[in-house]
This record gives sequence, structure tokens and C-alpha cells, in this order.
Amino acid sequence: TLFPYTTLFRSAPEADGAWTLGKRAELVIPIQEVQFENDARPVKPSIRLVAKSFFRPMTVDVLINGRKRATMELEKIRSYQDIPLPPSVFNRPDMKVSFIVRDPLSLKELGRGDDERQWGMKLFRLTIEDAAVREKEEAEKKAKIAEAQAAIKAQPAGVTAGQQAPQKP
Repeated sequence: TLFPYTTLFRSAPEADGAWTLGKRAELVIPIQEVQFENDARPVKPSIRLVAKSFFRPMTVDVLINGRKRATMELEKIRSYQDIPLPPSVFNRPDMKVSFIVRDPLSLKELGRGDDERQWGMKLFRLTIEDAAVREKEEAEKKAKIAEAQAAIKAQPAGVTAGQQAPQKP
């Protein structure tokens, strides 16, 4: 869960996530304490997060333990972001995830009050996953869709899904 690690976000967590305030926000995750399925560390570790920007599209750089790993282009609607992690993140007791918001925005700048706090992105969820597992699941799903599409194309002309071809007497 996200909330034990949001203390460096500088805004109080809301029921569904936490906003960044200012240009920088950080999460410190005790990576050695993270429980993975089957107690196995990911083959291709990655962060999957759900986030959105405040009021307008924003660019956010993501640093892992001080090194830039991704640049996110966030919109005002929630979106998934996947950030590959180096396997070396497991060599430390903690993993520091830093979000650098390039152009945070205040309500005062928008002409919507006197609040001068600089809002950036809202983080709804952050998980550490094995991208290899997700990629395999997505490939299996695509294969099933392709198989179904091929079956539809193989039907005689004039037959729609769920109908049987007319039988010859």
C-alpha cells in the first residue's frame, strides 16, 4: 500500500492518493520488506504507478536512488506508468523514489483563490511488479484475441458471430 510511504509528499493523504506539493516529492520504500508472489524477487523489476497531473498536463521526472529512470507526461486523467528498475535496487535496505515536477501550479496562479501552494501530481497507487510476468500475460491475451479474430475470419461469407452456416440438403 502507498500510504505508509507518503510522508515525504508534503500533503496529507486523501482517501484515494496523495498530491505532491512543490517541485520535489519522495517516497522511501523499505525494499527488503516488500513481499512478492511466491517469495521470489522479480526477474524484470518495475514500478507500476497510477497518477494524474493537477489542472493541466505536466512533465515529471522519476529518479530511483538518485538516478533518473523515466520522464512521465501526465494528464488530468489517471494513467498507468511503468518504470523499469535496475536489479541493484535489491542491494540496499531502502529504495528512494523521487518525483521532480517541472512546472507545479498554484490555485492563485489559476485565479482561483489565494492558495500559493504549488500542486503537481497525484499518486493513486504504486506497486513493484515483475514486468516479465505482466508482459507474458499481455502476450497471452493478445494471442487469444488473434485466435478469436482468425476464427471469425474463417467463417463462410454472410455468417455472423453466433450463427450457423446454412446446411445443404
